[in-house]
Amino acid sequence: MVLDIGTGSGAIAVSIAKHKDVKVYALDISDDALSVARDNAYENGVLDKIVFLKSDLFSSVPKDVKFDVIVSNPPYIRSGDIDKLQEEVKKEPKIALDGGEDGLLFYRNIVKESKGYIKSGGIIAFEVGYDEALDVSQILLDGGYGNIEIAKDLQGIDRVVLGKWLDS
Repeated sequence: MVLDIGTGSGAIAVSIAKHKDVKVYALDISDDALSVARDNAYENGVLDKIVFLKSDLFSSVPKDVKFDVIVSNPPYIRSGDIDKLQEEVKKEPKIALDGGEDGLLFYRNIVKESKGYIKSGGIIAFEVGYDEALDVSQILLDGGYGNIEIAKDLQGIDRVVLGKWLDS
């Protein structure tokens, strides 16, 4: 099973459900985002493979459910940088952008709470801001994850950080 935290339009959840034979839980705090995500799942023929939950991080996830993979593209813009963003990006809801003072608030919270929801040996994967990969790697290490990997995007920028739950 896969958990997508902050699913937004559902792009990640829908892609996973379309290409893998797995059940996906897609979470978001926004009813509007969940509605768009459901529509996208329907359009792609995977509505039956995705459980949509309105949730503030893990708040609505059943306590007895454990995941093989947790993915998230959380808000990661530093609060003080939001006004400096391109006009097109500023059209996004602030809740989808603001990652707190240092941009790392959601990574810390997700890693801390994930321990109760990830299977032994499970993988967590985050999309990160252009300069956050090393900080997020350290958050994962401090949170009990290991085998940290960083993947680059098409422009060669560190964009995804993955870690394996060591279940110590």
